[in-house]
Amino acid sequence: MARLKPGVTLAHDNSELKAIGRRLGREFPTTNANMTFGAELLKEHVVGGIGGTLLPLAGAVALVLLIACANVANLCLARSLSRCREFAVRAALGAGRTRLNRQLLTESVLLSLAGGAIGLAEASAATGWAVRRLPDWLPRSEEVSLDWRVLLFTLLACIVTGIVFGLTPALRQQFDLESGLRHNTHGTSRGTRRLQGSLVVLVMGVSLSPQVLGDPTKMRAAWQQILDRVRSAPGVTAAASTPRCL
Repeated sequence: MARLKPGVTLAHDNSELKAIGRRLGREFPTTNANMTFGAELLKEHVVGGIGGTLLPLAGAVALVLLIACANVANLCLARSLSRCREFAVRAALGAGRTRLNRQLLTESVLLSLAGGAIGLAEASAATGWAVRRLPDWLPRSEEVSLDWRVLLFTLLACIVTGIVFGLTPALRQQFDLESGLRHNTHGTSRGTRRLQGSLVVLVMGVSLSPQVLGDPTKMRAAWQQILDRVRSAPGVTAAASTPRCL
């Protein structure tokens, strides 16, 4: 291993190494004929092109996390709206808006930490199984493990997601004493209802009959018919389908 001098590029280094290889081939034709030298970055030597696979995978994980957080935030918002009477009583007894928001935020962070702990337990149980089944060409697969960096990232991710997605229900919660004591959730603000609607994403699985699956033309027509009927349903703004991998 070597370190390039400042201003020297890898291409320039390779050209010099190839010249050395050709010279040695001429001087020692018996052992060095048709042999050459080359240099590559240490990162490319260690991990190869696996980065092109890991980056989309990380993006997919981030997208799943975002969907899960949005759904949980919507559930937390609906739960906070159902507790209007409780919060109204607390406010009537002297609890300020900051204290009530802090309670909602604390519940959200605790929920996020509980989810992170379950995720770590599952990851710890699955890591050994996955490492034994990783392909041989995957670089440094024997070093895959859970370390303190993974634990720290999980902790930070739990806290950040808990705060960000817990703050939304806390800020949108309306503490109206009169309507709250009457347990009237119909007084929810238009912005809160709009926020709830934006977080609702419905996913369902659909199976076609074997007779349809055997004919690609019928299968495409059946999926198109299902999509058309879903899109025409009241309240649906968009619908799409994707194959489910089992």
